[in-house]
Amino acid sequence: MAKTALGLDIGTKYIKFVELQNLSKDRYHLLALGMAPAPAKGIMSDAPIDQEALAVSIQKLLKDASVRTKSVLAALPEANVFTRIVQVPPLSERELASAIKWEAEQYIPLPLEEVNMDFSIVGESKDPEGNKKLDVLLVAAPRNLIDRYTKILEMCDLEVEALETEIISASRALLPSSPSKPLTVMVVNLGAKTTDLSILRNGVIAFTRSIPSGGENFTRVLSQDLGFALPQ
Repeated sequence: MAKTALGLDIGTKYIKFVELQNLSKDRYHLLALGMAPAPAKGIMSDAPIDQEALAVSIQKLLKDASVRTKSVLAALPEANVFTRIVQVPPLSERELASAIKWEAEQYIPLPLEEVNMDFSIVGESKDPEGNKKLDVLLVAAPRNLIDRYTKILEMCDLEVEALETEIISASRALLPSSPSKPLTVMVVNLGAKTTDLSILRNGVIAFTRSIPSGGENFTRVLSQDLGFALPQ
């Protein structure tokens, strides 16, 4: 039986999902997709009443679309996680784990015991002196953010298969992992409150940044310039 997958994006304004069935290595069948407004305080609230309201909204959205898949892959907001490419000397696997921990302490503004961290070697390069370096993608998410997502999804009777940052998910979905020719592109994920940027070279992330300005700001500026009132 072909495997199905449920992808979920809980934004500040909308909840979006897609349900896919994997027919073969490169073939997928779209089973369902949809979106619905998110409750006012949404995913960033720690209040039980707000989390319950969000869970109810997610359940209704999936029920109305007749979604049956229970295993979910959800996207974490880029503005609340830490993503960076770091360079380290060629090391053994054991040495690399230790070196990455030391590098992470320089870039992550939280105690390491308060985050879940992962890393992956994405390429090789040379420093200005010509020394060989490993390019490592470092991603860390606050544990309280992960716990909040996990709790809300479990309230929806969903099983969390994976959590991933929004920009990594979008980049993988839009671009081939092994392009047929050298390719450098920028992926822009424009949300209601933030804009996430990612530069990929030959399918590998080389740079990411989250800007605290999004669609709401653009809409407000346009309404002022064109002289029309925004809907309340």
